[in-house]
Amino acid sequence: MLPNFYGMASEDPDSFLFEFDIVCRTYGYTDDAHSLRLFPATLKASALRWSMRLREHAITYWDGMRRIFLKKYQRCCRSKYSKDDIFRMNQQEDENLEEYLEWFVYNLQKSKHRTMPLDLI
Repeated sequence: MLPNFYGMASEDPDSFLFEFDIVCRTYGYTDDAHSLRLFPATLKASALRWSMRLREHAITYWDGMRRIFLKKYQRCCRSKYSKDDIFRMNQQEDENLEEYLEWFVYNLQKSKHRTMPLDLI
């Protein structure tokens, strides 16, 4: 089953691309041509309209499409977490430190404060 992306602010474009890559690898679609042909089928609503406005054959490599897609959607679909929300995160009882740090970094990268100085983090 293909993941879908609508271009809404609540969506995570990085997670969507990760899921798309997993599906492509699962079915052996590992070359650029397969990924580029399959990608529009995953887009819906405004994201599909955006992709249709791209010039036909203007993008010939999957990495190029990935960059253009992320450039378009990372800023508008990023979480609006405040610094306080990020630093209020707590490690769960059943969560080891590595899992907690992975989740912390993931939320930090999704936030509008992803470029916070390391000494503050």
